[in-house]
Amino acid sequence: MRKFARIRRHVDVTEMKNGIALRMVLAGLLLFIFCSNGPAGEKKLREIALKEVLSIGALDDDLLYMWAGITTDEEGNIYISDAMDYSIKKFGSSGQLLNKVGRRGQGPGEFLAPRLLASWNGMLYATDQTLSGVQVFDENLIYKYKIPFKWPISDIKALPDIRIAVISFSMGRGSELFILDHSGAILGGLDYGNKQETLLLNNADLEIDQEGNLYLAYSFQDRIEKWTSSGEKIWAQNLLGIKKIEQKKVDKFMVPTKVTYKNILLDNLDNREYLFILSGHLAENPSRDIFVLNNDGEHLTTFTLPEASHCIHLDRRGFLYSRANEGVTLKKYKLHYVYE
Repeated sequence: MRKFARIRRHVDVTEMKNGIALRMVLAGLLLFIFCSNGPAGEKKLREIALKEVLSIGALDDDLLYMWAGITTDEEGNIYISDAMDYSIKKFGSSGQLLNKVGRRGQGPGEFLAPRLLASWNGMLYATDQTLSGVQVFDENLIYKYKIPFKWPISDIKALPDIRIAVISFSMGRGSELFILDHSGAILGGLDYGNKQETLLLNNADLEIDQEGNLYLAYSFQDRIEKWTSSGEKIWAQNLLGIKKIEQKKVDKFMVPTKVTYKNILLDNLDNREYLFILSGHLAENPSRDIFVLNNDGEHLTTFTLPEASHCIHLDRRGFLYSRANEGVTLKKYKLHYVYE
C-alpha cells in the first residue's frame, strides 16, 4: 500500500467576511479528517476472498506428478517444475500444456530434483535441490547456459540486466543473500543473518520491490523484515508471538523442527503494495493461512487457502497460485479485495 501525501488546505482568514464563514471552513476540515479512512482517504483492507478460475492436473491424469516450483511470464504462461517427472512444463494461461523439457540426469537440461523457478524478460531460471548452480532456459524451454554457484539455494528472484538474487546457506556460513550475474560472479548481497544462530535459523524467503527494498520471511523464526538495498534494516515484525524455537540434534548439528513461514510475495498491482506471507506449521491453519501486511509491516488481515500448500505465487495480473492434491494439482485463484 503506497503512502499518500497528506492533503493540506490553506485558508486565508483575511478573506473571510465574518466568523461564521471561518467556522464553516473549520467544520468542513474536521469532517474531512474524521471521516477519512486514512491519509488522503486511503481505504483499509478488511478481507480477501478467493475464487478458483483454473485447475491444472488431477488424480486421474498425468499432467503433473508433484509440482515443486512455479513462475509466470508477462503473457500469463505458467512454468512448473515437476519433481517426480524431472522436468519443467510450460502451460498457457488457460491451462493447456505447451511444452516440456527435462529428464533424469546431471547434464544440460537434466534434473535430479527440480525445484525453484524464476522468470524475467523471456528468460527462465531453474534450480535443482541436489545439483549446484542455476540452469537458464528461454521462454520456449530451450536450454541456454548454466550459472555456476557452489552453495545450496533456498530461494531465487530474477532481476533486470540478466541478474539473479539468491538466498543460500552452508554448514560454515549460515544464510546469506547474493546478487549474481549470468557468469556466476557475485555483484553484491546482504549478510542479514546472525552468525551466532544455529544452522538454518537464518534461512528466509525473499521478495524485492520496485525500489530495491528487500523483504525476508524467516523459515524457522517468527520474523518478517524489510531492508534497504544498501543493507539498512527498516523494520522487523513477528506475527505469531513465538519466542522458543523447537530444535533437535541431527548428527552434530542442532536443527529446527517446524517451519514458521514458507513464502513471501509482493502484490503491487493497481497501486497496491501488500505483502503476502504463507504460514508454516505453527499457524491456526498450518500451511493455509496467508498473512497480509502493508509495506510498513502492519498486519492488515489474514485469508486461508482451501488446501495446504508448500508455496504460493502471484502473477503479473494479480492471480494467486497454490497447491492441491498434495502436489498433483495447481490451483489458480482470482482475488477479491474487500475494504472498510
